[in-house]
Amino acid sequence: MEDWLLEIEEPEREIIEKKYVNTKSYSKRVEILYEHHPKGCVSPQPVKHLDEYFKCIRLTAIDSSWFRGQSKEYKLLIPKIYRNVESKDINTILSKERKYFFEFRRRAKSLVTSIDENDLWSWYFLIQHYGGPTRLLDWTSNAGVALFMALDSDRESSENPIVYILSPHCIKKLRISRLG
Repeated sequence: MEDWLLEIEEPEREIIEKKYVNTKSYSKRVEILYEHHPKGCVSPQPVKHLDEYFKCIRLTAIDSSWFRGQSKEYKLLIPKIYRNVESKDINTILSKERKYFFEFRRRAKSLVTSIDENDLWSWYFLIQHYGGPTRLLDWTSNAGVALFMALDSDRESSENPIVYILSPHCIKKLRISRLG
């Protein structure tokens, strides 16, 4: 059961737990949790202490949540390849990405023998792992790792570090509801 349920008063908590336990479908359980979640959608509020951070995570996340820590808050949550670019032309950006990709692969090929040359996604993941500009965004299921990434001083400047929380099941539900 979710940690945030412990924060809810006893009579209501028993009702939610009973509904949750009697539901076998995972997607229905997610719906129950979001229906009764005390925050629903959380607006960002500065957190000053580690215990506050983890209490906020308990109150806002579910077991399957994903987290993303960034050392600097941007207006939009976008991959590095699209940030701070002179040209807004997508073809120019993709051409730049392609050049970077092939140059990285050319230089790393002799050092990385475990990746097939034609396995493009593995190469993208490797570039992303080493901080290269890609179209990927790193997400983790560990809130502590996301906090570390947001506060890591070796990364970009720490201007308003931020941790994003995402429920992949809500994205799936939203996508399905828009289809119908």
